Amino acid sequence: MITNEYILAYDNFVKKELGYIKIHKTPETYEKYKFLYSEMYLHISTNPEDFIKLSDSSIKYYELEFTEKVTYIRHKLAELATQNLVPLEILWVPRVKINLNLWDSIISIRTEKLIRKIFDEDTHHDLETYRLYEPFERKSDIFKWLKTRNAKNFLFEFQVSVGIKSEVLIKKRLYLFDKDFTYVQQSIMSTKTWLHIEIIEAYNQWLSDKKLWSKIDHIKRKIESRELFDESRLEIKFRRLLESHGFSNRFIHDEQVSWNVKYRPDFWFIKENLIVEYDEKAHKFQQEKDKTREKIIKRYIPNITFIRVSEGHEEKGLFELKAYLAKYNTNN
Repeated sequence: MITNEYILAYDNFVKKELGYIKIHKTPETYEKYKFLYSEMYLHISTNPEDFIKLSDSSIKYYELEFTEKVTYIRHKLAELATQNLVPLEILWVPRVKINLNLWDSIISIRTEKLIRKIFDEDTHHDLETYRLYEPFERKSDIFKWLKTRNAKNFLFEFQVSVGIKSEVLIKKRLYLFDKDFTYVQQSIMSTKTWLHIEIIEAYNQWLSDKKLWSKIDHIKRKIESRELFDESRLEIKFRRLLESHGFSNRFIHDEQVSWNVKYRPDFWFIKENLIVEYDEKAHKFQQEKDKTREKIIKRYIPNITFIRVSEGHEEKGLFELKAYLAKYNTNN
């Protein structure tokens, strides 16, 4: 419930605003705003228990801005207000000068519930995307964490295991709805960046157990990453063959599956759920070991398909790969 100080502030606002409109606008505009502002103040003054400070509500300031500026959300709120008998003139209550040191906003409790319903429950695909992110100040602690080895390891593992790069998880701007949504972000959220809930969850886990990420054997990881430079020349030659056939941006080469699995597939087509293993002649002496390796990888990557390409049969392997990808593209 708001205090008398707030009620008086809105009374002063209505009088001054209507005085300005009467002098500088048309009579039609004046009559329009006279009705809207008078009705708004009537609700505020006669039902103060129905209003609270915006800062005490569950609505973020930017959500209120999105609601007012974005066409879809604005229309949705008006529609819900009509259905729930909420007066349209109290949907957007201006921010006003409360006293010499304070400007503040209030919101109707009924409006708060409707806005919350839209942002939390509406099935519009852009709102579903919006719910996957939260904005954070770029100087906040979570951004300091993102620069650490712990966070970089998390982002790397997320990219490798799920196939999503960090630029999808960390966005300076969400391109949703219409140009008004983007404009509001630029105008009132220029110091913030949207972080995916996966990153927020990882950060919270790290806060609860800061030893969690230190359990990774970083030295072993560095040694294994160096092996990339020591790979066989024949495997490199097969990689060049794949690249020459237009597959250079389709696979991850020699990347570890997870912290928990030491194996690194030769060529991993993440989107198509395919691993291509290049077997030199020496592999005929370790077939059982290769089968065990495949079983372990399948535990961490469900429904993965393996194609094994033998030394001397590279063209046959390339044909099999193309056939698999063509079938995948047809089915998807």
